[in-house]
Amino acid sequence: MARATVLQPLVRVVILLRVAGPLGVSKLARSCFKSWAPYFSTWRNESSTISAATASLAPPSSPTTYSSTSLVSTHQLQALGQPHAHSQPQSPLPSAAVTGASGPSGYSTARSGTPLNPIPVAPEQIPRHERRQPIERRHNETNIKAGQIDYVDKAPAGWERVVHSEGACYFFNATKQVFTDIDLTRSGTLAKIEEYINHLRDKECRVLQIPPLPRTQLVIHLDVEGQWCYYFVNHDSRVLFWVDDFNATALLDDLRGVVANSHIRYAIEVQYWLHCEQFPNCIPLSKAHVKEVWGIVAHACADRMTSESSLSTLDEDQLGKILSLVPYLQASVDTVDDYALWVVARVMGNFARVKFYNFYGQLGARLDADQSVYVKDGNESGGNSFLFVLLDFLLFRAPSARIEELQIIWVDNIINYIRWRSFASRLNTEWSGFTIYSTVMLAVDVGFLAVPNVQLQPAATVATYVSLLSVVGSLLSSLLLARQSGSQEDSAMGAATFMDRMTCLGVGCKALGVMFSLPFALLIWAMIFFLVAFFHVIFQSANAVTLSVMIPGAVLVAILTLLPVWWGHTWWRQMFKF
Repeated sequence: MARATVLQPLVRVVILLRVAGPLGVSKLARSCFKSWAPYFSTWRNESSTISAATASLAPPSSPTTYSSTSLVSTHQLQALGQPHAHSQPQSPLPSAAVTGASGPSGYSTARSGTPLNPIPVAPEQIPRHERRQPIERRHNETNIKAGQIDYVDKAPAGWERVVHSEGACYFFNATKQVFTDIDLTRSGTLAKIEEYINHLRDKECRVLQIPPLPRTQLVIHLDVEGQWCYYFVNHDSRVLFWVDDFNATALLDDLRGVVANSHIRYAIEVQYWLHCEQFPNCIPLSKAHVKEVWGIVAHACADRMTSESSLSTLDEDQLGKILSLVPYLQASVDTVDDYALWVVARVMGNFARVKFYNFYGQLGARLDADQSVYVKDGNESGGNSFLFVLLDFLLFRAPSARIEELQIIWVDNIINYIRWRSFASRLNTEWSGFTIYSTVMLAVDVGFLAVPNVQLQPAATVATYVSLLSVVGSLLSSLLLARQSGSQEDSAMGAATFMDRMTCLGVGCKALGVMFSLPFALLIWAMIFFLVAFFHVIFQSANAVTLSVMIPGAVLVAILTLLPVWWGHTWWRQMFKF
């Protein structure tokens, strides 16, 4: 009320200025001072009264942890629309009166007037490997003090500077259970992050409506655009959580049909283990962790050795090497061992991702690597177009065989890397062999053209030229495909990107099957055209003895050559049922 009353003389000044003019300015100033003097004393008394009321609401100054009993301020309860549970109704206090008051978690609220709007993120959205700070190239001119034995960089009070096993550094506050990779040594950063910690802890209490859980941890991050980000970690449930609505589309976008909470949980668990990888000193390694890793890896190893359609993304050799680490993990139980927890987190994160992609725990879970979990779309009838049927026939049914292999590897747009690696290795071996055969055929065709009689027969010459073109095509396609496949074999991500790019044109694996069949089919066509040229030269001869020997011999060789095709492909026998 005192502030409102002070405005009355100001209105009087405006009116008198318009009447008195410039000559009455000094007189008006003295009049205004006499009018405002009583109100200054009133405002000072009111401010001291408000400060006393604020001090009575403030909590004790003793240090508190986030698991202690909460104190709720009137300002925060009004924001929630709830009555004060432990005090009589009071008149609303100005916003300035609650500055520095304690929130529900026992921390002090924000002191700055700027709104705090941190955005929720997941650990995979914090690209630690991509946000390294560049180092200046400058000459080293450093003098080491006599007797210096301490070479540890200092951290702000209450914080610990931790170096990850991979080399990255981050900061950890054990009292507040907060992790961050923000450089706290910069001026102003520490005060700002403390402000965000207080804000998020207070909001955590309001959202959970209970004091924070004993093992709840907070991670704060500053992205490249200067936006503050965060997420909370609950180690008891192995999940992350947020105090704002979190858009999880990016976490689930790789998979369609994710609706059940029990299924979404595995996507969150993947992020939890990624957090443990990035901050491996977050919890001590427990006996339950080691036992679970041992059981999961042993099951995957046995499944891989006894099943041809195992869901494991690791082969027997890799699983065996992981099992060899179990004694080291057992020796690290109940200790904060960064290396041991990192190993457990990497293994558990891999298997949690496998569970997510295979709908683990759902009624329609994928039980075999070559099994689809989705309802077959009407557009996926499996019919082939006339163009593909023609190409398949001209390429000696090699595309169909490749497509059957690819459909086992690329199931529901998810690649099984172990199968892909085996498939790519087999293809590279075949293409390497085709390059040798193509080189031999190239020499045979060139030598055949050097025969004088062949140059006098245009049909034989043309057939040999076509054979040469087919040989060169087979050789080039073998080299290019081997190079491209070798670059995609190095990682599962590269293989999946390659398959997605090749199958995104609406033709599925058909285009890829045709492309992978080119070295074999072109080499076969080269041999066929060479035989055409060869038999044309022979049958142009008028020698009856030559014809009587070559015709039965050619028929016998053709029958023997086609026997593997006859017995190896059921479609051929079905086409000619006799």
